[in-house]
Amino acid sequence: MNKPLLREKMRHLANALPREYTQNASEKITKHLLSLDAFKRAQKVFCFVGTENEIDTRAFLQAVLAENKTLCVPFCESFGVMHAKKITDLSELECGKYGIYSANKSAETIAASEIDFAVIPCLAASRNGDRLGYGGGFYDRYIPKMTAADCLCVCRERLLSDEIISESHDIRVKILTEEGFL
Repeated sequence: MNKPLLREKMRHLANALPREYTQNASEKITKHLLSLDAFKRAQKVFCFVGTENEIDTRAFLQAVLAENKTLCVPFCESFGVMHAKKITDLSELECGKYGIYSANKSAETIAASEIDFAVIPCLAASRNGDRLGYGGGFYDRYIPKMTAADCLCVCRERLLSDEIISESHDIRVKILTEEGFL
């Protein structure tokens, strides 16, 4: 199956997941993230702000701030171009390009090479570590720049699929679900 068709199929599946399941999965994933040694050691944390059908990351983002770590969220400058912008409070988030919540354009940019711990989204993933993004290539371009980061992708168990195939430009990262690492 080609990627556009697979994305359509997985979006449909994500939209059909019961609300109780998605909330429970987000809570469990947050607990896993907060218990990781890599997170505990990290000083600069990069994490996406989950949209309606993604993992709800707001509790994790709050915890990062509560631990006085530097929190960076994605800022999409243009198609395929992303930066990490520092926020100090979730009230600073605003709806940006592509309907993604981000920091204001004038917020401080943190160099990708300074990030210690990164949490990235996916639409779906495979059990062998391949991830299916949303088609913009933002993270495939950005992940290699995070040279010091322990980078992982969060995905719900019910969105794991053997149909996901890695292409040469796809960057593989560790996958964390509500059940733990794959």
